[in-house]
Amino acid sequence: MFPFSLENLKIGLFNIMNQNWKARLETMFRKISMSQRRSNIEIVAEILRIAKKGAKKTRIVYGANLNFKMLGEYLAKLEKAGLVVRSQNNGGLIKTTEKGKEYLQQFYGLKKFGVA
Repeated sequence: MFPFSLENLKIGLFNIMNQNWKARLETMFRKISMSQRRSNIEIVAEILRIAKKGAKKTRIVYGANLNFKMLGEYLAKLEKAGLVVRSQNNGGLIKTTEKGKEYLQQFYGLKKFGVA
């Protein structure tokens, strides 16, 4: 029924109990429920969501389930569109702009109605 064993789920739950458990649990269940490919719109929303408070590339790669090459391509487009900014003096921190936050609001609004 599930693509994983109950023992693996127990081990996974035990490993996430001590560090950032809520975010890791959400990510784990999001991956389980993802049976179809994501659209570019969904990937962009995921990147923007992760970068809302500021994040480095590695955090975004793992959180959005991308590879570094794909992330680089998305970041170039998002930067050009003014949805994210990269900070040079803060160790390459990537942060969602106000315009990016508006995108997220629109995305979640459409998702609420089953459109996105």
